[in-house]
Amino acid sequence: QSLLSRLAKKSIDYHSKAYSGIALTFASAAMYPLLIILIFYHIRDTEVVLDTNPFDGIDTVTAVLEATDSILLFLCGCFLALTCIGLLQAFFMARIQIAARKESARAYLSIGMTETDVKRMIFLELRSVVFKALAILLLSTFIINFFFEMAL
Repeated sequence: QSLLSRLAKKSIDYHSKAYSGIALTFASAAMYPLLIILIFYHIRDTEVVLDTNPFDGIDTVTAVLEATDSILLFLCGCFLALTCIGLLQAFFMARIQIAARKESARAYLSIGMTETDVKRMIFLELRSVVFKALAILLLSTFIINFFFEMAL
């Protein structure tokens, strides 16, 4: 098990550019739903104060709230589309990387490593990519939330 962990770490270090790309793509794709949640969280606390003229016959509050709703729905649709595109990109990048690792597994198999150990090593590599993506995601969520707090 410790040998597999060391081999996975060496493989991640050797292919760090590809794995970092996968982690960053996954984190950026998952950031869009978090942005939606943060936007709604911070908008719910704001109060809309509008200067309305009762003699002009226009309900400004209703018009502004309808415009805000349509803008938020548009943002949700855009973020959903970007999330799907980012997740697909991360999935295809991971598939290419897994195929490359399986191709290079022939060297490990030739020195006597079992097929199960090779699969376990690939799993350890991908697990570290997911942890890296979650770390990026948490840090960027904290930073974005901090800026929201500063703006309000």
